Parts: sequence; structure tokens; C-alpha cells
Amino acid sequence: AFQYPVSDWQAAVFDEVMAAASQPMILDCGCGTGMSSTLLAEQFPDHDVLGIDQSLHRLSRHKVFQRRQHEHVGQAGNLFLVRADVVSWWLMLAKTQKQVARAYFFYPNPWPKGKHLQRRWHGHAVWPLICGQADFIEMRTNWLLYAQEWQQALRWCDRQPDFSLLEDALPCSLFERKYQQADVDYYRVCSNS
Repeated sequence: AFQYPVSDWQAAVFDEVMAAASQPMILDCGCGTGMSSTLLAEQFPDHDVLGIDQSLHRLSRHKVFQRRQHEHVGQAGNLFLVRADVVSWWLMLAKTQKQVARAYFFYPNPWPKGKHLQRRWHGHAVWPLICGQADFIEMRTNWLLYAQEWQQALRWCDRQPDFSLLEDALPCSLFERKYQQADVDYYRVCSNS
């Protein structure tokens, strides 16, 4: 079993958010400034969207997080912006057997060196938990090899990947906007359980 220490403050924040979230859950993993989380909350008003990032600096750029009542959580309607470790959240979701309706990974850092494979989401020890707890998974990247690796990793977890080139899509993150403006190809890999 994957052993990873979850801190007491992470567990307390998790419990607080789970108590406040009452609808099917969407995770925006590594949400950065929360732009993508805001778009998801608008797109899925009947879901609770949890944008999770460990960077206080990036989250603090979002008005919902700036007006937060809790040190680590900002909330407005169905949008929660949470300063936390995403790996810890997947572990706590698995431990409490909470299913995630949708999980998004928009422009995850691909850790380009081969020796860093275990730091990429699909090479990390938490990957089987993600595949087991999320009904739908979507990842976007401008790195074709990374997208191909995701496809294979999904197959290894008995999930069927769907691969596509994103063209003229509404940018969901600052990275995606930058790539679109530079006319750089970017890719989408998704999978239903």
C-alpha cells in the first residue's frame, strides 16, 4: 500500500470541506490561480468544484480565495479553492471511500527528465487511487509524449483513454491561453470509468 503521511492540518481542512460540500464532487488538481476551477464551477452548477493547489501565492490571485473565511479555504457558491497537497487529498478520498465525479489535470508539470517519472501524475504511486476514485479524468498538455504516456497509464489501470488535439477551445487556464496565443498544439486525454 502507498504510505504517505497526511498532516493533521490537511485532514482538518479535508473534513471541513467535505462537511460543506453536498453535491457530486469535481477536483481541479493543481488549479493554480483558480481560473479553470471558476470555469468548471460555471459549467457544472450542480457539482461542488474543488480547486486544489499548494501555492498560497497562486491561489491568492483569485478574489474568492482573497475573501476566504478559513486560512486554507475560500468558497463562493459551488466553488471551493483549497490550499492543500493534492496527493494527500487523493489518499483521504480513498480512505473515506468518497468518489469523485470528475478530475481535471490542466497543464500538470511534466517533470521532463526520465529519472523524474515517479513525480508525474501517471508515474506517481497515487495514480491507481486516482483511477479508482474518479469516474471521469481529463488531462491537457502541450507535450505530446506526456499525453501518450497518460494514455498508456490509463490502459494499465483498465481505463479506456480518449485522445484529441484541442483546437479553438475556450482556454481554461493561463497556460492554455498562452499556448493558444502562440499557436502551439495542445492535447486532451480523458477517460470514463
